[in-house]
Amino acid sequence: DLIATVTTYQQERELLMAEGIGHAGMELNSSLTGNELVQTLRGFKQSISENGLLIEEEAFAARLTAQQFVHLPAPMDGDCLYHSMFTSKVALEWLKVARSTLGKPGITSRELEQRLANLSHAVVFSGALDLRVQAMECIRANPDTFVPMVVESFVTAANRSSADVTSQLLREELKRRYAGDLVLDNSGEIDAQLDMAEYLRSKPDVLDAYTCVMGNPGVFGEKNEIIALGKALKRNVCLYYYHGERKDGKGAQLPAEQFNHKAS
Repeated sequence: DLIATVTTYQQERELLMAEGIGHAGMELNSSLTGNELVQTLRGFKQSISENGLLIEEEAFAARLTAQQFVHLPAPMDGDCLYHSMFTSKVALEWLKVARSTLGKPGITSRELEQRLANLSHAVVFSGALDLRVQAMECIRANPDTFVPMVVESFVTAANRSSADVTSQLLREELKRRYAGDLVLDNSGEIDAQLDMAEYLRSKPDVLDAYTCVMGNPGVFGEKNEIIALGKALKRNVCLYYYHGERKDGKGAQLPAEQFNHKAS
């Protein structure tokens, strides 16, 4: 597809030149074709990147499974954190019941995966939404813990180079909520000269501003939400990261980051 697209672009340019179209006209037409080509190539680049990420995730999942982890697939959407936490919560409850039932065999990882796969979409969606609500309530109820982290998130989002969707949503909330105080530059962005951290620490509703954005379905949960979920569920949360194959060829590296729910 990539070769065909480039070839078509070249053929169209040659056709324009062969037909003797005036220089100005050719510039106009090839500019339009060139813009389309650029957009197409960007699409190919994104597709290749996403496919590479998917392959890495599959290798990572296989590596974890080989180390006796149970793989619980989650949809690749903005609710994936809450979906994962809900299915893990259900799985742990089932394992606890199975282990406490005398005279009966425990549940295998295969059986656990099958049971979770049979959960209805409505149950999973409702459970994930409930966890999002719990996370937001936890953030608002623990200002000493979360105000510094939320301020840091807002400061990062206020930087116009932060182009991810979550940062854009947080940036828009800042401009909407504090429009009377913030200084915007000619492009409508927050003035980089403002000491955003000091300003936000003085705002009593900063946690409300944050949860107003992060509490919406489809908004990706981040570190703050992971910590809040751990506190709400009274569970330690351990994150494993895929960092490619090791130089010795023994497979994916698995450094972990652990969040203790009892930490302040």
